[in-house]
Amino acid sequence: MKKTIIVLLVLAVAIVLQVFLSKQKDKRLGLILPLVGLIYSITTIFGITIGKDTTVGEAMGLAISTFLLSNIPTIILMTIYLGYRGKLKQIKD
Repeated sequence: MKKTIIVLLVLAVAIVLQVFLSKQKDKRLGLILPLVGLIYSITTIFGITIGKDTTVGEAMGLAISTFLLSNIPTIILMTIYLGYRGKLKQIKD
């Protein structure tokens, strides 16, 4: 139960931080957390353990599915970034 609360708090802080960074004048600040998420998803591929009996197709499928699943936070953070940057752009116009 404690781990769930900690994970939810970390997610909430990350979302609030992403909203804050996305609202800043410097466009690059809002890209920091999505970039961290992308780097994390790439490093998870290197952590995959493949057995001796695993075919190349199975290994590729595992790598692709791992990459896509670990990029879910990146997609969420980029959606927040693009949403707020779009609103800021409309306000300026």
